[in-house]
Amino acid sequence: LGCGMLQRVGSSSRTLREQLRDKLREQSNGHVLRAWRLEVDQDGDNTLSFQELCNAMVRMGLDADVSSLWAEFGCVGPERHRKVLLADVDPEAGRIWQPFFDWCRENGGGMKTFAIIDPDMNFTLDKKQFFYGLQRAGYKASEADAFYLFDGLDLKNQGFISEETLMTMDPASSKPQKSTRRAEQAAAIRDMQKYQ
Repeated sequence: LGCGMLQRVGSSSRTLREQLRDKLREQSNGHVLRAWRLEVDQDGDNTLSFQELCNAMVRMGLDADVSSLWAEFGCVGPERHRKVLLADVDPEAGRIWQPFFDWCRENGGGMKTFAIIDPDMNFTLDKKQFFYGLQRAGYKASEADAFYLFDGLDLKNQGFISEETLMTMDPASSKPQKSTRRAEQAAAIRDMQKYQ
């Protein structure tokens, strides 16, 4: 294998999917979710189209038969237009990420979710604050899973996340302007306090 290349060497070699997962780990110091968010799912919709996969492969310097990789994801025949999820690339990362992603969408998006888990409104959270914020908001995750989520959200590996971190999960059309964020956060906190 050449540097950064994905190729099928024989029947005993790793699959293209496994090689992609390993490249994602390499890209982000072993953290597939962080690499997924940085390199692959750049629009933040938690899905990957064929074109997005092609673009990601180029960005990461991977040379592979993308059609074969797409087929490994089961995107052939009637399913050829389906989109790939993180769980298709790394089932364990997907097991942790997908419920959190769905929960954020149920809360009205990433910005509103951040408002719920950042009740002191300082617009940043460290790992422990993130975990306790999730617990207060009723999100069920083990400490290990919450820390994995935090590390995947901390795209710059700074040790904290900000409100903009979760905003990347909102559809472009629903991202609030900065002038409305504080009001939305205060409203979300009031809503959360109704349930406590």
